[in-house]
Amino acid sequence: MDEIEGLTQAGHRALALGAGQEAVGCFRKALLLSRDTVSPQIHRACAFNLGAAYVETGKPKKGFEFLLQSQPSEEESRDHLGSLYFSIGAAHEGLQDFPKALECSEKGSGHAGAAEAGSRAGTAVQMGCCYLGMREPARAARCFLDAAQAYAAAESPEAAAVALSRASGSMLQSRRFRAPEIAGVLARCRSLCETIPDLALRGKLYNDIGLGYSQLHIFSLAAESFEQALALCGAESQRDRHREAALLQNLGAAHNALRSFGAALRWHRRAAALHGALGNRRAQAQSFGNLAYACSQLGNHRAAAESYLHALQAFRDSGDLQGQWQACEGLGAAWFHLGDPQKAIGHYQEALILLSRCQDSPRAAHKRVVHKLTDAIQHRLHLSHLSYQGSWAPSPALEPSQLRFCSTLPCASRTQLQGSEVGKAQTEDELQWRKPGAYHGYSGTRMALTAGLALEPCNTSGLLGTSGEDDDGPSSAPGYHNAPQANSTRITIPLPLAKPLHVGLQLHKSHRQPEHHFSSEPRPEGLTPHSTWHQNHQTLPPRPPESLDNAPTATAAGCWSRRGPRTGTRTLSLVCSLV
Repeated sequence: MDEIEGLTQAGHRALALGAGQEAVGCFRKALLLSRDTVSPQIHRACAFNLGAAYVETGKPKKGFEFLLQSQPSEEESRDHLGSLYFSIGAAHEGLQDFPKALECSEKGSGHAGAAEAGSRAGTAVQMGCCYLGMREPARAARCFLDAAQAYAAAESPEAAAVALSRASGSMLQSRRFRAPEIAGVLARCRSLCETIPDLALRGKLYNDIGLGYSQLHIFSLAAESFEQALALCGAESQRDRHREAALLQNLGAAHNALRSFGAALRWHRRAAALHGALGNRRAQAQSFGNLAYACSQLGNHRAAAESYLHALQAFRDSGDLQGQWQACEGLGAAWFHLGDPQKAIGHYQEALILLSRCQDSPRAAHKRVVHKLTDAIQHRLHLSHLSYQGSWAPSPALEPSQLRFCSTLPCASRTQLQGSEVGKAQTEDELQWRKPGAYHGYSGTRMALTAGLALEPCNTSGLLGTSGEDDDGPSSAPGYHNAPQANSTRITIPLPLAKPLHVGLQLHKSHRQPEHHFSSEPRPEGLTPHSTWHQNHQTLPPRPPESLDNAPTATAAGCWSRRGPRTGTRTLSLVCSLV
């Protein structure tokens, strides 16, 4: 009996941390041992746990088999029917039969006592997941907020923090919440994290909070949150090393957004080295892209060219066409700054060829590369004393790519409100991608936030924003399925994330020397989730942030002079999001 209880507790801990396969193993052993007991109630409880774990790991059909075994007989107590309906609803949710899932949730709510705040909260969470699957993030957000309030009343701060984290993610997808509301939810979640004794869960939540702040363009708080998560990340297991790599990449991208390029270099280098050691070739390519961009901003274009070359090879190894053309565009800009327009022309031409092979490639990106190619050709003619009007002075490339966040923390349990979501289970080494800029309501240079926070532009001349020119539309998956991740076959993210927008820096028109070209980059598709976090989850198309009203800006090709060469490099500043 003690062994069954120990296995059950171990299974619940594994589910809370998103280790679904480990939980299944514990519950399966407990079920086998329960067959030797004389208590049918214990056997049914073990069958229930195993069924719920299968549902959580993306096997709802198999989960049904064990959930049905756990139904009580007519003469037995019906007190636990609420939990049973809850798990059956989760199975329907996993099969994407959301109307039936909602029906089961309502039945489960009817069997919960009026004073059972935890039961009411669990039902609210499940309904929130269903609404996410039905692509109604606003209603999902309200369900998660209700759940957080109920968990707080039940004195369960860990579950309340997870519910707030999921609520903020849903609010970011919706068009019905303003930035101060979302920032307030993130602040509440952050305050609860300080009381959570589970270090792994606390680290995951800090990473999610950082992702939320990055989408609101509050990059200073995003960097703080990522650093707090990194401090809690151990290095004892393979999963811990994946978390560390993702957080290093996140920190580097956040510092890029803050224009702290000197500080960003070490994070980029560490992320690239660790991703390489773990065999995450695509994530390593993105880290090299981040590094290349930081080098270009520091005026070291030769180092930028070298990093872009590493990124290009890694993107080729991982079969990422979008990453390849972005790296080629960056290489073209680097060589243009180094005074070799012939090499720049070759890389721009390769970028155009790769763009033509990408499905749904943004027209703005194609147009931008064509303009850069034209400038390179004109400059080559100028050097050949053939024809080129005007003078050219190499200037640093100030064209940051969209920031993407990679999530490698384990997903938490869907049935027990531990951060999981509709979709398939995510393998431990999968990465998921999410970018800032997905929030729809951001506008202006400053906005008052709850608890004295304020939305802050990184700087007055280079605010990360969304031009919308490269927007490639919403994701099709009901859950959080994002772009493809390195060395993984599928990804599922706990919180459905809207497809990242293309983020580009905006500069004041008065900046003429040097000329900076900012543009947004499309986000890699296929992952995900979840988002990855991979990928692999995708939902409604986010509304791009409005342009700043107080200062004239020029975005994308609009910041190029007619006669000067376009010198922007398309950086691959990618950030990781922990799921």
